[in-house]
Amino acid sequence: VNNQRFSGLAKGISAKDLTSMFVDDISVYNAAGEAMADIDIVGTGCYMKSEDGYDTCVIVIKGDVDGTGVINATDYVSICSFLKGETQLTGAYYDAASVSGSGAVSSADCIAMQNMIKNS
Repeated sequence: VNNQRFSGLAKGISAKDLTSMFVDDISVYNAAGEAMADIDIVGTGCYMKSEDGYDTCVIVIKGDVDGTGVINATDYVSICSFLKGETQLTGAYYDAASVSGSGAVSSADCIAMQNMIKNS
């Protein structure tokens, strides 16, 4: 957990698998604030909240720029469009686009995304 963001999750993780990682009870919500079903895939922009409502963290899945929980060509295009100044990426989505780990989005992230997609 960093800056109220939770990262390091694998792509394609379900809400049930995420909640089972914790001893305390948590709930998982999509980016629109709707509770997720156990079988729903967690993506960037989703968030988890402790049952007492005290702690909330936004989820970041590296490479999942569009928040679907999968990493594909759409995410790659989003990063390239951002670098060309055609689109904006902010918050958790910006963090997800920084796949090279530098904390900033650069052409190195486009290359890293190409490799992630090829190897998936």
